[in-house]
Amino acid sequence: MAGNSWEGFVVEQIISNLNNQCIPFYYRTQTGSELDLCIMKGNEIVATFENKLSNNPKISRGNTESITDLKTTNNFIVTFSAGDYALNDKWQVYDLNSIEKHLLRLGLKEENK
Repeated sequence: MAGNSWEGFVVEQIISNLNNQCIPFYYRTQTGSELDLCIMKGNEIVATFENKLSNNPKISRGNTESITDLKTTNNFIVTFSAGDYALNDKWQVYDLNSIEKHLLRLGLKEENK
């Protein structure tokens, strides 16, 4: 239950910081591959997010299949307080307190929002 609440909270926090050029959506395939949040700007998926309550996050095969299908390069795992580091060559781990700076860097958030 706590994990689901965390996922919803993170999605709300990210969406509330997006500029009006961004379109957020949930991604799931018939085979069960899924991502908690994808952000589209224009015709491009700029970032994907998988939200994990654990500070020692693991990525599922379905998450990896999703980013392969979508061909995304900015793939984030958002944790409560794990810090900022590369999980591997496809996924970056960021805690919720630092995600805002990455939204700014990608042009998904306006400076004054």
